[in-house]
Amino acid sequence: MGFSLSTVLTRIASFLAESGNPKHVRPSPPKPQARILVDYDNILEATRRQGVQVVVDRLLSSIGTAVLSDCARAEIRLYGGWYETNRLTRDAQALTSKLLASFPQVATVVDKDGSCTLVASAELARSLIIEPHYDLMHTYRQRGLAPGLKCDPPPFPGCAQRTCPLMVVHTFLSTKKCPEPACMLEPPDILHRGEQKLVDAMITADLIELSLSVPDILCIVSSDDDLWPGIRTALAKGASIVHVNTRPPRPLPSFYSVGIRRTYTIRHL
Repeated sequence: MGFSLSTVLTRIASFLAESGNPKHVRPSPPKPQARILVDYDNILEATRRQGVQVVVDRLLSSIGTAVLSDCARAEIRLYGGWYETNRLTRDAQALTSKLLASFPQVATVVDKDGSCTLVASAELARSLIIEPHYDLMHTYRQRGLAPGLKCDPPPFPGCAQRTCPLMVVHTFLSTKKCPEPACMLEPPDILHRGEQKLVDAMITADLIELSLSVPDILCIVSSDDDLWPGIRTALAKGASIVHVNTRPPRPLPSFYSVGIRRTYTIRHL
């Protein structure tokens, strides 16, 4: 079937117009993000005392430009026992204030492989990624003394005093009551320890959720062995994971990484 000259010219003009229309240009694929899941208390206290900005700078430097140069953003989630009952702990309140004042920010990472710039955001992980509007409470709890705690009897090794004041401690812990007859205090009344709950499980749940839903680069910042089932599950689902060891020079255990995928790499904080 033939076409008239005017029809051919009209179709050519239409084709050229559509070719020059930006909406018909195939967009480039979006750059991935680095999703960084941080077991905050697993980072050495000496590092945390320097402030959250120093922690973030060291994290990004540890992950390195070889990973981050392909990323447009780095989203950092800090996991910890942020709620005592249904109230934010003082540490959580202080961290929240610093995070709101400093992030998001444009971060530049420089190392032997080059340099890169990306937008870094940071937040407390108070809820699961899959359920962002439901904060998990009671993640920090006060616990009494561990069962079976004992105190050696005096004289204590290296003590040169015959009347060492620590003898009172031995009496208090061994008899479970104050040496003063009128005092009714017992060890659990004054001795306790803080304990975090749900932290490892939250990191594992978020790691698996991210491995199923986004093609981003996932980073785990912890040396806790309890995270390995989640790491292996995410890798089996096809995720790329950078595992940042928070306790160098102590290595991460090799017996959990047997047969692991090539998309798993280790960095050191």
